[in-house]
Amino acid sequence: MVDLENLQSNLNRLVEWSHTWQLKISYTKCSLLYINGMTDAHNVDMLLSTLNLVNHLGIIADDELRFSKHFGNTVARVYRAENNRIEISGEA
Repeated sequence: MVDLENLQSNLNRLVEWSHTWQLKISYTKCSLLYINGMTDAHNVDMLLSTLNLVNHLGIIADDELRFSKHFGNTVARVYRAENNRIEISGEA
């Protein structure tokens, strides 16, 4: 419960900061990723959507902090790039 209280406190501070500096927070661009099934942040849920998978700076992680989707996408991109290189150069 302490983690949720810290989260809510930090979110409140962020909102206060945004009001002080007259910067609007775009809640539609914000979301929650509950890790390991923790889903008790009911106050925060009202404003933010919940995700099972997040892509941050090109790194894809799921709600168990597994990166298998990221690795799979990276390997697929490498294979596509290699196949394109082979087609362009005429190698076979």
